Amino acid sequence: MFRVMIMKKIVCTALVLCLVFSACGEAAPAETQEPSEDGGSVVKVACVCVQPSVFGPTSLNGYEYQITHYDYGEHERYIADLTAGNAPDLVLFGTTPFVEYPGLDVKNEYYDDLYKYIDADDTLSRDSFLPNLLEAMNRDGELKFLCRQVTIATFVARRSAVGDGYGLLPSDYERIMAENPGYQSLFDTFVTKSSLLDSVCIISESAFTDRENASCDFDNDYFRSLLEFCNSSPYDEFIDGQSVSIGFENALLTPERISSVVRFNVMPGVYGDEPVFVGFPDGDMGCSYYICGLGYAIPAQSSNKEGAWAYIKHMLSVEAQRYVTAGLPVILEAFELALEDGDVSEEMQYKALKLLERTKYAESVHDAGLKEIITDSCQNYFDGTATLDDTVDIIQSRASVYMSEQYG
Repeated sequence: MFRVMIMKKIVCTALVLCLVFSACGEAAPAETQEPSEDGGSVVKVACVCVQPSVFGPTSLNGYEYQITHYDYGEHERYIADLTAGNAPDLVLFGTTPFVEYPGLDVKNEYYDDLYKYIDADDTLSRDSFLPNLLEAMNRDGELKFLCRQVTIATFVARRSAVGDGYGLLPSDYERIMAENPGYQSLFDTFVTKSSLLDSVCIISESAFTDRENASCDFDNDYFRSLLEFCNSSPYDEFIDGQSVSIGFENALLTPERISSVVRFNVMPGVYGDEPVFVGFPDGDMGCSYYICGLGYAIPAQSSNKEGAWAYIKHMLSVEAQRYVTAGLPVILEAFELALEDGDVSEEMQYKALKLLERTKYAESVHDAGLKEIITDSCQNYFDGTATLDDTVDIIQSRASVYMSEQYG
């Protein structure tokens, strides 16, 4: 029986599976590339906190490009080389923070805007990708990285309880619970205030901040509803080893981390009812977000940008994407083909494609400072010593100062 785990634990486990940490290796300098003996130019690929032997080809377009992967292991050593002007042609990196790895922030001047590569390409376009994905990944109109696969973070309920799931707010779930006494709780034991707030921080970074203008807007009903949603969990935090008093089968809402099209096929049987992707409540279609997998970025000082882009294109081809593992394809055509290959029912295929339309944000590298402001400011609200309005006022005030200092 499928058991839902706490959000943070699932994200970490998924990352372990798809981005296996490598031992510290010897990273070669990224000097200007010369053609190899057989005529193919070398593309130097830096692997930062990923297993270099697992991802990517050793040659491309026949032997036009020879690919050499270098294991940096520690991200600090890679950053030191990059800022010293010793850049590789391409960097492969883990996009999600994990344990002591804070994530590699590539959304800066050291990396090219990949929109210019996509817009100039004769086969790949912005419309080739999953709905909303590129918009969610960019910052201030620039796309500094692409990813090989994604996981979708959402909430699922049963149609018999929530209908089509549209237009729901946290207050609606109180009514639905009263109408459906068979449910013991809104959430199962693994869904805590803190795990929910982690997801709200991810949504907030995109939904309520404007780095270009160094401003933010947390003083709105949508953000308030998200904090209410977090506070609706009766659990402060999950402690390893504690008993599971309420399983997902007795909870109205279940968090899902969808990292395989097979999951769409088994959901009806798991839930014993028609599953509805309600997401995080926003009074509209519900909000879900992408968790990015293996990332690709081209340093601005790359000496073989054509080869670097050929590498990315190869990994994003429909043929390569159709059978991607440890995540969902990021190319829409490959996603649709994967649904067919997995014998997913027409009804669940339709639901999967509609879910993509409701997936609006993306988790990559966190803004740690902003997350700290939100999490710290919410503690008194969660323990009942501060009101929701007071909490929002504090977050808006602190975040405004922070945005001005960091991005002004």
